[in-house]
Amino acid sequence: MTHLRKHLSWVLVAIVGAFALATIALQRGEAISALWVVVAALCVYLIAYRYYSLFLATKVLGLDPNRQTPAHRHNDGLDYVPTNKYVLYGHHFAAIAGAVRWSARYWPHRWATCRACCGCWPAWCSPARCRTSSCCSSPRGATAVRSASW
Repeated sequence: MTHLRKHLSWVLVAIVGAFALATIALQRGEAISALWVVVAALCVYLIAYRYYSLFLATKVLGLDPNRQTPAHRHNDGLDYVPTNKYVLYGHHFAAIAGAVRWSARYWPHRWATCRACCGCWPAWCSPARCRTSSCCSSPRGATAVRSASW
């Protein structure tokens, strides 16, 4: 009984997802709301997160929750220090936020330099296309024209 109760909510998610997928598949020639696609995708993602990730963790990777981390095995007080998971999350978030602050300032400068040196305009050239061309190899000390002035 407890095993069934444990999976009852996931069965409900599966039924909702199957209904959404059936609605998408059986509506021929009529406009379908995007909500059906979103609900179907969400249900598939949730079920895959719950069951497929468990399969990957136990069968494929063989993860052991009792295994010691390198911070506990090699606790030297300098490089390997056991830390609270919330502190680690904060450090991880700060590292990501630091990179975003750098790249948010870097790419507009690079895109403006690219447009200035080869005459790229947004109507026919995207930043990804220009980034791979040779026009973006500007010297290190070069200054870019502000994007707002174009």
